[in-house]
Amino acid sequence: MSAAYLDTRGGLNLTLLRQICAATGLLTANRAAALIDFMLHIGVLEAAPDHCYRTTPAFQKAWCRHIQAALEPVALLDPALAPVPAALDDPGMYQHFLAIQACRLYALASEPDPFPSLRASFLHPLAGCAILHTLALACTDEGFVPIEGATVPLTALSQRFAVSQPHVRRLLKRAEANRFLLHVGPSRRAFHPEGFPTVRYHYAAHLAELIECGRLLLAGRADESAAAEEQLECTAV
Repeated sequence: MSAAYLDTRGGLNLTLLRQICAATGLLTANRAAALIDFMLHIGVLEAAPDHCYRTTPAFQKAWCRHIQAALEPVALLDPALAPVPAALDDPGMYQHFLAIQACRLYALASEPDPFPSLRASFLHPLAGCAILHTLALACTDEGFVPIEGATVPLTALSQRFAVSQPHVRRLLKRAEANRFLLHVGPSRRAFHPEGFPTVRYHYAAHLAELIECGRLLLAGRADESAAAEEQLECTAV
C-alpha cells in the first residue's frame, strides 16, 4: 500500500519507504530495502531514471481491483458508497482514495495496538492473514457466528499459501495459546469463545475504515463539483 501511495506522489524511493516503515512500526527500516528487492523480483516495481521506482501497470490494476473488492461489502453497510468501487477506475479518484487511506492508516499505526495478540498470532507471520481469512470462512456461519468446528487440514494450508507445514503448525499453536483457536479433533479447528470477539472487532475495524475512506472520497468529489460549478457561475457573470 505504501508503495502504491508513494508512486502516485512520484516519491517511491528507498529513503521515503524507510521513513514510513520506521514511523508506523509495521516494518523495520532495514526491511524496506528487502521489500523493494522482492517487489522488483516479482515484477511489480521497476527502476526509474530519477533514482526512484515506479509500480508497473499490472500492479496498479491489481491493487485497484484489490481495493474495489474490499469496498464491495462496504456498500451493503452504507448504500451511499455503492458508486465508489467503479469510481476508482478513474486514475484521479484512485490516487485520491490512496491518499485518504494511507494518511488515515499511518495515523492509526501511531496509536496503541488494539489487538497485539492477534497481530502476533496471525497478522505478522508469513501467510497469517490468509490463514485467518480461511479459518474465518470455514469456522463461522453466514452470520459470522462461530460454529462447532470445521476441517482445515494443515497440509492444505501449507500447499495453498506456499509455506512449510512446520510454519503453519507453529502459527496455529500460537493462535491456540493466545485463545483464538481450539483444536477440536484431527485437522479440526474452531474459534475460541474468548478470542473470537477480537477477531470480529478486527474485521469490523477494517470495514469501518473503508466506510470512512469512501465517505471522505465522495465528500471530496462533492466539494470539487461545487467548486467547479461556482467557477462556471463566476465565469458566466
